[in-house]
Amino acid sequence: MSRLSLSYRSVKRKPLVALLKTELFNIDGFGAYRCQLANGLSIIHQQVVGAPVVVDVWVKAGAIAEPWSGMAHFLEHMIFKGTDRLPPGMFDQIIENRGGVTNAATSHDYAHYFINTTPANLPHTLPHLADLLLNATIPEDEFDLERDVVLEEIRQSQDDPDGVGFEALMASLYPQHPYGRPVLGVAEELMARSPQEMRCFHRAHYQPENMTVVVVGDIPQEQTLALVNEAFGMFPPAAICPRPLVTAELP
Repeated sequence: MSRLSLSYRSVKRKPLVALLKTELFNIDGFGAYRCQLANGLSIIHQQVVGAPVVVDVWVKAGAIAEPWSGMAHFLEHMIFKGTDRLPPGMFDQIIENRGGVTNAATSHDYAHYFINTTPANLPHTLPHLADLLLNATIPEDEFDLERDVVLEEIRQSQDDPDGVGFEALMASLYPQHPYGRPVLGVAEELMARSPQEMRCFHRAHYQPENMTVVVVGDIPQEQTLALVNEAFGMFPPAAICPRPLVTAELP
């Protein structure tokens, strides 16, 4: 299979991102603020006094966005394989050594990545989460190893009657729309994928306009905005990647 070449739009990096707007959500006393940076990144913040901090980054890069079956979920696995500054496994070690927890998940519409930590540890953990999401290297040796993990997940899902039934239902309801495809993908198609294709998908979709950073816990809004602005202020240039044809189902 031929390798897919990366094509980048000319985008200048800016060392500082200005705050574009802030608005208050106050539904039934919820009291969260939504902010948007000038680069398009959205932030939702709520201060809860005395609570630990949860950071959850939501990316509009679920299975509906993938041109190749299973790519979004597979990428979720590969994000944790590190960057030029974080070797594989180092991110989890950093979070856990500070008493935190991290995990991720993928659906049809999104992928999301979270950390639970203390307010004092947020300045020491959030930059590493941002580094993973923005600068994942997707190493070739780890790609082959992690693909076996994803293939095993697919095999396990085929042993789950509820899961098999749900996938059959979705396929019957959405014969044309991507909702009808399994999020885990199809084994045969995953075997045909390459690290270069995944890097292309990552660089195309993990961009500020597709991300929402949610921060909840005992940390003030001003400090939250400063930390997110610094950690997510410089995105690599976006790649041009094939987009799936999304066909609306007939009523």
